[in-house]
Amino acid sequence: MSVPADAADGSNSSGRALAEAAAASAWIDDTERRSNLTRSQYLIWSAQQLDSASPLYNMAFAFRIEGPLDAARFEAAWRSVAASTDSVRTVIRETDGVPRQLLLDEAPELLVVDFSDDADPAAAGAAWIDTRRSRLFATDRCLTDAALLRVGRSSWIWYLNQHHVVTDAASVALLFDAVQNAYGSGSAPDDGGGRFLAYVEREREARGSDRHARLRGHWADEADIPLHAIAPYGRAAKGRGGRTRRVRKRLSREQTDGLARLSDSPAFRGISKQLGLANVLYTLVAAFIARTASAGPFAIGMPIHHRGRRLDRRTPGLFMEVLPLRLETDPAGSVADLGEQVRAATMRVLGQAAPGVSTPGLNRRYQVLLNVLPMQMGNFAGLPTRCDWIHSGAGDGAHRLRIQAHDFDGAGRLTLDFDFDEQIFPADYRELAARQFLNLVDAAIESPGRPLDRLDLRTEAERDAQEYSFNATDAAVPGYSVVQGIHEQARRAPDAVAVACGSRTLSYGNLLARSGELARRLIDSGIGPGDFVPIDMSRDIDAVVALLAVLETGAAYVPLDPAHPHARRGRILSDLAASASGCRIVVTDRNLDLAGDWQSLDVAGIGRADPPADVVPEPDEGARGDRGRGKTPAPDDLAYVIYTSGSTGQPKGTLISHRALANYVHWAGQHYGAGPGISFALHSSLAVDLTVTSIFVPLVFGGCIVAYPDRGENDVPVVRAYAEDAVDVLKLTPAHLALIGELEGRSRRIGTLILGGEDLKTELVTATQSRFRKGCRVFNEYGPTEATVGCMIHEFTAKDLGLVSVPIGTPVWNTRILLRDAAGRPVPTGVTGEISIAGAGLACGYLGRPELTAERFVDGPGPGQGRRYRTGDRGRWTPDGRLEFLGRADDQIKIRGTRIEAGEVEAALLEHPRVRDVRIAPVSGSRDGPVRYCARCGIESSYPDIDFDDRDVCTMCVAFDVFEDNARRYFRTMPDFEAVTRRMRDARHPRYDCIALASGGKDSSYMLHELVGRGLRVLALTLDNGYLSDEALANVDRVCTALGVDSEVLTTPHMKEIFADSLRRHSNVCHGCFKTIYTLSMQRAREEGIGFIVTGLSRGQIFETRLHDLFALRIFDPVEIEQRILAARKVYHRVDDAVRELLDTRLFSDESVFTDIEFVDFYRYCDVDLDEIYHTLQDRLPWIRPGDTGRSTNCRINDVGIYVHQRERGFHNYSLPYSWDVRIGHKRRDAAMAELDDDLDRERIRTILSEIGYPEPRFDARGDSLAAWYSADGEIGGEELRRHLAERLPAEMVPSHLIAVDHLPLTPAGKVDMAALPDWRGAQAAGQAVEPPVGDLERQLAAIWEDLLGVSDPGRNQSFFDLGGASLAAIQLGARIRTLFEIEVPLESLFSAPTIADLAVIVEDLVLADIDRLTEGEAEDLARDLG
Repeated sequence: MSVPADAADGSNSSGRALAEAAAASAWIDDTERRSNLTRSQYLIWSAQQLDSASPLYNMAFAFRIEGPLDAARFEAAWRSVAASTDSVRTVIRETDGVPRQLLLDEAPELLVVDFSDDADPAAAGAAWIDTRRSRLFATDRCLTDAALLRVGRSSWIWYLNQHHVVTDAASVALLFDAVQNAYGSGSAPDDGGGRFLAYVEREREARGSDRHARLRGHWADEADIPLHAIAPYGRAAKGRGGRTRRVRKRLSREQTDGLARLSDSPAFRGISKQLGLANVLYTLVAAFIARTASAGPFAIGMPIHHRGRRLDRRTPGLFMEVLPLRLETDPAGSVADLGEQVRAATMRVLGQAAPGVSTPGLNRRYQVLLNVLPMQMGNFAGLPTRCDWIHSGAGDGAHRLRIQAHDFDGAGRLTLDFDFDEQIFPADYRELAARQFLNLVDAAIESPGRPLDRLDLRTEAERDAQEYSFNATDAAVPGYSVVQGIHEQARRAPDAVAVACGSRTLSYGNLLARSGELARRLIDSGIGPGDFVPIDMSRDIDAVVALLAVLETGAAYVPLDPAHPHARRGRILSDLAASASGCRIVVTDRNLDLAGDWQSLDVAGIGRADPPADVVPEPDEGARGDRGRGKTPAPDDLAYVIYTSGSTGQPKGTLISHRALANYVHWAGQHYGAGPGISFALHSSLAVDLTVTSIFVPLVFGGCIVAYPDRGENDVPVVRAYAEDAVDVLKLTPAHLALIGELEGRSRRIGTLILGGEDLKTELVTATQSRFRKGCRVFNEYGPTEATVGCMIHEFTAKDLGLVSVPIGTPVWNTRILLRDAAGRPVPTGVTGEISIAGAGLACGYLGRPELTAERFVDGPGPGQGRRYRTGDRGRWTPDGRLEFLGRADDQIKIRGTRIEAGEVEAALLEHPRVRDVRIAPVSGSRDGPVRYCARCGIESSYPDIDFDDRDVCTMCVAFDVFEDNARRYFRTMPDFEAVTRRMRDARHPRYDCIALASGGKDSSYMLHELVGRGLRVLALTLDNGYLSDEALANVDRVCTALGVDSEVLTTPHMKEIFADSLRRHSNVCHGCFKTIYTLSMQRAREEGIGFIVTGLSRGQIFETRLHDLFALRIFDPVEIEQRILAARKVYHRVDDAVRELLDTRLFSDESVFTDIEFVDFYRYCDVDLDEIYHTLQDRLPWIRPGDTGRSTNCRINDVGIYVHQRERGFHNYSLPYSWDVRIGHKRRDAAMAELDDDLDRERIRTILSEIGYPEPRFDARGDSLAAWYSADGEIGGEELRRHLAERLPAEMVPSHLIAVDHLPLTPAGKVDMAALPDWRGAQAAGQAVEPPVGDLERQLAAIWEDLLGVSDPGRNQSFFDLGGASLAAIQLGARIRTLFEIEVPLESLFSAPTIADLAVIVEDLVLADIDRLTEGEAEDLARDLG
């Protein structure tokens, strides 16, 4: 019973949600004063109007009566009761938007239907009810539907359906008794019990009392207390729900009696038995929420029945309203402890309840409602009767779950009706939730003193499936190490190719010969078992030789990435030196600058003279030292150490044994079909364990490694592996697969894809399957480094198509997967827990980190079950027995497959001498759902603030329908242009009438033709920005020569810096380019004394750059528009950006330049379609469409702007102007969309980005990136910080967004309050500590900035323009200030006061300047507003 909430999550922490709730309450108060509905009725009526096509408030009951019922007598009883009962005869009619209830003169008739002659009367009656239950009521004609169905010789169903606006469950029981009594006596009693309208008047009078005002104040304060939204099983709603399904569970008599006993215990006892039972059930619902949904304060909807008066207890009608029961659970507290809290909370609610206190804001407080119904119907006139509450199939969209508890038949067994939102609870989750709730009932009855987190909601079958059946993975692994396995393959086929790299190959025999020689060198240097040998090499044949050689010595290899910063590799070497004794040798293929006593061993030349193919050394032959080294490694000896990101800032070394390595390699070889003739691609860094699969699986099973070494900064080896199509198996991350999906062609050889490293989306797999041969198998392999590469596997099949993510599957050999809560206990199905791993694949721990090892590698789930590794990953069991991967549980982060510990990045930032404190977090700009396109203009749904109606028409098109006539007033005709040309000629310039901006494109070339055709003397100016198409420049030259027009090419050496600045500020290149040509052309106009500059902006561009935001402000007057555009131009040329810094802009200090030089948009006057433009260009001018830019543009850098904008902003930067071109008829929708379907040359784009000094945009609007918030002593430039980090971290670990703050906000518990950090989108400029607004005035201005700029929490010291504001946004800002404060702020003030703090001073001065005109009361009110 609520007005639907706009916020999908129902959270009361949202300021916008609270504001909307307050506005809705104010509107209700105003409308109710003119209505005669009760508050409950009004809320229900309002909600029904908003969802008029849904039967969400149908309350249908079926009373199944067995015995000799007299139908005529029953019909007479109904007529008697209906005639005397207001709620049966009530309808609601609306006048001028105000609903009023009135009584019909005639009561609704009882429909009598006889199905007794049907073949199956019961089925026929059930079908009739099923159809009837969801019929919509016409609220102005009838709100009651009653029927008597005969479904057998002596079987009847009394069907009663009323709209909730006139009834509640108690009212149904009263009608049942009234008809039953009238059936027995012949008429309804005239005792005043049916007069609901009398109650209506009493409630409306009470709402004006002082007590009611106090109660409203209490509930207003209650609405301000923040609560957590309830997301059962972590399943958040995607918008409002409304479709619901009912699951009915009838408790046993033993369960019902057990609840009754609990209700009489001190923890739950209420002032009545009914309230005691309600306390028990509210406790159980709260416990259920705590175990399955929420970990913070939340509310449950608590219906209040409001029938305190004796007369009201006899009156049918809607008395009930719902208030929030606010609770907070303690996982360590018991059921009884929670019961004490519930008992106190229910008394608190009852003490502050009164008819009419509910509001939309209060109804937003809860997403779960429990209705405990004490009424009983019993038998009808002595005939056996069963009552069935029939669900309509719909419910309030804000409610995730509604539970009705009742025993209508008085059978002594409680019935629970669970009404589940279908969005949150698919079919299997509905049954799961109901079953778990019943398990909770049993656990609470048995052990009310048990802590909540120890209540096991699982059934015995679930426990067995999750702990044992799922983990039945015992398998025999060959007893030899991978080294022995490789030697075995060499004995079988010494001439077979083991490794290939380009044109080089190495056979198995020669591989062992070379690795044996290197092993002897290492042993001679003192290397043996227990030692660690770093390998710092490029990814090629020599690297494979080195890995095998180290293993043959009995030592463990430690791969380093040559691409990582020297400082990080140095930290790893220091860690190794501190953790182990013995010699220190780094195997490498180049000169290294090594610190300490580390020495390098260069593999160049070792073993290059290939021995005879039949010489295959034994694994320990020639590899024995005088200390017994070189022997076959024992299972528990270490094989390798992989360093991953460390939470303390220091990378941590994960120790992997030969037993663990052999278990994985032998399983993987069997599972992935490795064997002779099967090749694996080696394309990723040796320092990640993804390469373990690509190296050892093929070698142990007789296959071949194909290595792809790095070839430079812009090389992507996995792309080469795909393009060369020379392997059978490709292991990669989902990010790699997405990259391949953007390539052309198709692999005809790759037959197996192994994905790992991050969440694999089903959509990605389906979108890229066409890039591989038919039958290519796709595996999703899950596993942290600590579990030796992979510990779970799932092969993608058609059954996965309905899932968002590909499952991570089932455990590999000899592995157990467990799901545990924070206390290490099993979690129920559907509930999120931490994934733990046990078994043969576990690492031995972390090198030199005993405390961290003890923290992450803990005792197994039971005695004798060994250790388990706490992964920090979250997962949940699905009802069908799958384990679903849900991401990280701790502060480890994965960005595009790279695992990152926050601590390592934070430690690197803290090494900067001026950084005081820091916190990092992953951020995302993704937009949910597939992209849609407007059916009329084609604009994409990813464009900000765009919505679509049910016709797929966008809000811009709908708005344009309203203001189209006003909009077209701005545009003129060519006769109007003649007046402009006369003014140009009247200026009598000796050489030129105007400057025309010519780019060589179609629009500006046609414009030149028309200007010359009207007799104007034109100077054509073209900006060569360094990337202008050669063919476009040739067009300018040819066209100007043909027309006899003088032309000049303008240049500046600063274009690269301007482009980089434009990309940083606007994510496009056009802003910088336009401002440059405007600046340079105005300089030439001032030098020549020319008073007019003509642009070739299309009408779509005019809408985007001139009119779009003004029309949004309802400004349509052409004169006012021109005035505002002129004011905006002044601000535009004074913004501190690269153009202002690098070019000579002194002319703009003289304001007369803006009136002396007039800009004329040619296409404001010329309305010509695209076909006419092309016809003129082809027939009358030597114009050729540029073919060297890759699309319909004249500039080779334009694709860079499109690429960056799409990645950083998530939508095409031409979406808006092209959509306006379509709306005004200058483009067809299909043609515009075709132009937006860019075929971008990414290699060329990356080359240009490198040339202009702008980094590859690492934030993808469709993925995740890393943000860092830091406080510092003084300002630090963002580039300085990035250089600092680049020297210490791999590129993938450097945050994309650096946000300076004055200090990191803390929670009351002293932890960093992540929710209070400023939004990264609005505070990306590093080097500026963000100061929060001070006082009401600054906060009001900040709210305007948030809305206009789409940022969160702008600082009082941040520039409007640095946060993305442009000149037209400044116009909107001025209009908002004018509306809010009734003052006019000159736009020029934004130049001198671009921050909130400075602007607040100006606003306050302007307001106070007029304060003498105010009355004393008005002045006091204003002073309060200004804070």
